[in-house]
Amino acid sequence: MSFAYPDRLDITVAQLKGIYEQLQEVFNDRLDLVLPEEQFEPNDPMRREVQVNVQNFVNDVMDMAIKSLRVIDVDDGVEEEDTMGIKELLKESEKKNVEPFDLELNEKVRQAYQEWEDQTVKVAQLRENGPRKVNELYMSEASTYLNKLDSRIDDLSKEITLDDKTPQYKDDDEDYKTIRNIHEATSTYHESLQNLYDTEQRIPEIRSNIDKLKHLVAYLEKD
Repeated sequence: MSFAYPDRLDITVAQLKGIYEQLQEVFNDRLDLVLPEEQFEPNDPMRREVQVNVQNFVNDVMDMAIKSLRVIDVDDGVEEEDTMGIKELLKESEKKNVEPFDLELNEKVRQAYQEWEDQTVKVAQLRENGPRKVNELYMSEASTYLNKLDSRIDDLSKEITLDDKTPQYKDDDEDYKTIRNIHEATSTYHESLQNLYDTEQRIPEIRSNIDKLKHLVAYLEKD
């Protein structure tokens, strides 16, 4: 004995929408389980892309199912037109669950976020290396300047002798006086540097002597 099966299953619009919404709910619950929303930033591009792919899969499933269904409470017409009408009904349910995914806007957001990350890295590097770079630049410039100054001083020193006068200059010669003044200033400069160095070397000794004097004064005051 054979049974005849209908080519298409009768269904109402409400039933079709109910099936569609149940599928959406099942897949959205699965998405929330695998990619919990609370673990992502609002409108996270990666999660949104997965959500859209899931929605497209649900749509493909319904497209295949519609070919085997006959919606009984819609206007009769050409099969293709009926199918398009059903898809429009399903889109209304889709909008309730998934907002439209703007690929262009998503790309702009991704680029802006990447630029923000790059700038954040640059700022962090400047905070870490900036003071050291500035100090290195300062020390380099200072060293260059001092080397040039020492070289100039050496050149001027060679132009004069240690005697009070030289055969080519006279006491009242202005150029001679200028060179002598530079020589004296140079000697004073080097002497000051040497005194500063000697003082720095004696600081521990001076500090130790001061501490000893403090202890001595404190001892005498007790008596």
